[in-house]
Amino acid sequence: MAVRFSNGRAPRAEVLVESVILVGLHYDAGKPLPPATNGTASAAAASPAAAAGELPPRVLPEYDPKLRRLSYGGVVLLTIRGDRTRYDAILDAFQRQHWEELIDDPLPQKGVVDPPRRRRDAIGDLNRAIKAAARALRPSPKKVPKFKADGTGQGIRWWAGVLVKRRRADLHLRSAARHTRRVAGVSV
Repeated sequence: MAVRFSNGRAPRAEVLVESVILVGLHYDAGKPLPPATNGTASAAAASPAAAAGELPPRVLPEYDPKLRRLSYGGVVLLTIRGDRTRYDAILDAFQRQHWEELIDDPLPQKGVVDPPRRRRDAIGDLNRAIKAAARALRPSPKKVPKFKADGTGQGIRWWAGVLVKRRRADLHLRSAARHTRRVAGVSV
């Protein structure tokens, strides 16, 4: 049976092979691959604990306030240098509360004109610092801790988010946009 797209064209052979392999079927014999050779199944999924329905233990970040180091999954992601007391306050509060998903805002409120903005800025700066430090690691970790305001203006949340790598095309477009603004006389 010939496979055709809606426009009447036939797909290339490699597209068919990829789509068959992605669903876990061996394209020669038409039989499912054993879990050990199928690229999507991991050894943990084939373990007795996974078969019993137990979830793997959750990986939690660790923050050492003396060394000012944030690590995740045994990899040091960020070493805080200089006067970054906002980072220290947020990370230390999460560490003291054993990395609960949501904590109360640990940043000092006295003398601050706009506490929600200060919280947003601190969280954004911390996320950017973690992302930049993680991208510099080789190999880069797949997940990193990410932080956000809880939406009520009273707390901060964390979760393990996927580290998205920049594509070369994105970098090229950003560079072209900067050049265009410079030529047009707009300050960058």
